Amino acid sequence: MVQPARVYHLATVRELCSHRSGGAYAPASLGRDGFIHCTSTPATVLAVARDYFGSVAEPLAILEIDPARLGAPLRFEAPSPIPGSGVGHLASGELFPHLYGPLELEAVTGAAILERTREGFEWPPVFGPLETLLGPDVGGWAVWRCDEHGNEFEMRSGLGEEEARRIAADFEARGHKQSYRVAPARGPRR
Repeated sequence: MVQPARVYHLATVRELCSHRSGGAYAPASLGRDGFIHCTSTPATVLAVARDYFGSVAEPLAILEIDPARLGAPLRFEAPSPIPGSGVGHLASGELFPHLYGPLELEAVTGAAILERTREGFEWPPVFGPLETLLGPDVGGWAVWRCDEHGNEFEMRSGLGEEEARRIAADFEARGHKQSYRVAPARGPRR
């Protein structure tokens, strides 16, 4: 099999923020399954997003990865579905790239948020630097205000998780039309 020029990894923004450290990303699946789940085509990315993340409310990020920059082995293998997920992504019968070790962030050539549509998700028009999507690798939490039109505004950032949840709960208790959510702090989206 000819290795593609790019492979992709999907994760919630919260997971990306909470599992990166020291220039690498090591999600829970690495410890549980022994590898990081990836995909190799835009169509498969969207199918996996629908099957695994369709009911997840928080932002879903896609990482674009250059296989030539990886330090850990990347193997194309039969799918390893997670119990209870959809099966649409299995229809093509293709092999899936599995990364057997942490993902060095220098191998990430771009990142974007997958926008939701009525049918599931839409491929991003552009990819930007990972730091633009997630902010620097410094941690911290933010409180977001969501208005009745679906617009979101970052109100406070650089907080501890407990403090951010307390602030969001205080705002929610005021009975405004807006709702509030807590998420890992990140830099502005382009």
